[in-house]
Amino acid sequence: YHAMLPFEDLPRIVVIHLLKTVMFYINAFIWKKGVSPFLSPMTILEGVVLDYNLHFQVIFGEYVHTYEVTTNTMKSRTVGSIALGPTGNLQGGIRCYSLVTGRILQRATNSYTPLKMPEDAIRRMTTLAKKSVSGLHFGDRNDAATDINSYATIQGVNDN
Repeated sequence: YHAMLPFEDLPRIVVIHLLKTVMFYINAFIWKKGVSPFLSPMTILEGVVLDYNLHFQVIFGEYVHTYEVTTNTMKSRTVGSIALGPTGNLQGGIRCYSLVTGRILQRATNSYTPLKMPEDAIRRMTTLAKKSVSGLHFGDRNDAATDINSYATIQGVNDN
């Protein structure tokens, strides 16, 4: 997902939600060498049966307009944001990173519209990411840098 994004850097909170989304998708599908040949780890542990139309609506990093509470004023009714993936609850919905406030928004199934990424959104994301560290850095629990290729030697990581 990180390689597909048009952004140079990401804010720290977006990287955290990137990892949440990746873990959601890893546990959403049946593992070839898993405990059950018919049930995903999420279904086994949480009892959640995912629906494609509810839980797989947007791609991480996609630009969406989210609908806000409407009032009879001239205030904007939509906010530009970056989709961060599904919320994971039974009703569906997505998490978004607001380009206006820099906060995480949760939106229901019909309260957003996916659009093409405008240049303004890329510039705003670059501005919001100024305080964060560039790129993805891997480390152990003490934040000591590690070589990502050393994990490929762990048994089971690259099994086919």
